[in-house]
Amino acid sequence: ECSDWREASLPPLTAEALRERHAERRPQVRVFRALWDAGCYLSCGLKFGGDFLAYTDDPMRCHAAAVVTVLPAPPPAGRDASATRPPASPLRAVQLGCLSRMAAGARKLALLA
Repeated sequence: ECSDWREASLPPLTAEALRERHAERRPQVRVFRALWDAGCYLSCGLKFGGDFLAYTDDPMRCHAAAVVTVLPAPPPAGRDASATRPPASPLRAVQLGCLSRMAAGARKLALLA
C-alpha cells in the first residue's frame, strides 16, 4: 500500500556516513576545490569525456577553456591501501589519445589532474 513508506525508518544522514559512502569521489572533490579556489568556474564535463569543464570567467559569458579529467590516485606509500580502495589503474596511451582528441575537437585544453 502507498502509506507503507511513511512508516519506513531510515538511518540518520550524517557527514561521516556521506564520507564513507562517497570515499571513491574524494579525488574529484579535491580537484574541484583546488580549481574553484584558483578562480575557475566548473560544470559537468561528461559531454566532452571529462569530469569537469573549467571556465576562466562566468559560464554565461564565455566558453569552457579546459576539459578536466581526474585520474585515480595512487595508493599511499608505506601503507596497505588495498583494504581501503581498489588499486589505481594506469592511464593507457589509447585513453590519453582519446582524451586529447576529444578536447582538441572541442577547442579546449585537456587537463589531467
